[in-house]
Amino acid sequence: MRIKNRFEDERYILVCADWEGNEFIYFKDKLQSTETLAIPSKPLDLKIFWKKYKEDEGYCLPCELFLHCDSKVMTADNIVVEWGLTLERLNKFKTLIEKID
Repeated sequence: MRIKNRFEDERYILVCADWEGNEFIYFKDKLQSTETLAIPSKPLDLKIFWKKYKEDEGYCLPCELFLHCDSKVMTADNIVVEWGLTLERLNKFKTLIEKID
């Protein structure tokens, strides 16, 4: 795994990494207790998304970001929604990025 970008503040963690031959985006909303792992449909420059989020209070970072992803898995409380990726992949990815930190 190679981490390309990592952004974090009091609300969000956003990580982009190359893993298993794909680019993956990991997103955690600390306030909503949600996590998402996704594969973008095209390469994304997360710096642009993060900058918009930091500059504009009305900008919905997860809304905008995940419009560009076809495969994803999302968790919220005890709910899991799998669209092409599994909860197991999310947990494995999360374990790997925690080891890198």
